[in-house]
Amino acid sequence: MKSTKFSLNSLITTHINRLMTRIFDGSIVIALALVAVFAYSSNYLSYYNCMSQTRSEAITPKGIDHVSAQCRAFILDKIMTK
Repeated sequence: MKSTKFSLNSLITTHINRLMTRIFDGSIVIALALVAVFAYSSNYLSYYNCMSQTRSEAITPKGIDHVSAQCRAFILDKIMTK
C-alpha cells in the first residue's frame, strides 16, 4: 500500500510540474506580446502628441504642413537616430 501512495505522490508532483511549466511558458508569451504592443503604440502616441500642434487656431496652413512633415519624418520615419 505504501508503494501506491508513493506513486500517487509522484504522479501529482509530475502533473503540477507540467502545469507550472505551461503557466510559465504562457506568461512569457503574454509578456512578449504586451511589450510588442507597447513599443508599437508608443510611436503613434508620440506622433499624435506632435500632430496636436496642428490643431491650434494660431497656426497657418503653411505651418500645419511644416509641422506635419516634421512629425512624420522624425517620429514615424525616424530620420534622426541617436
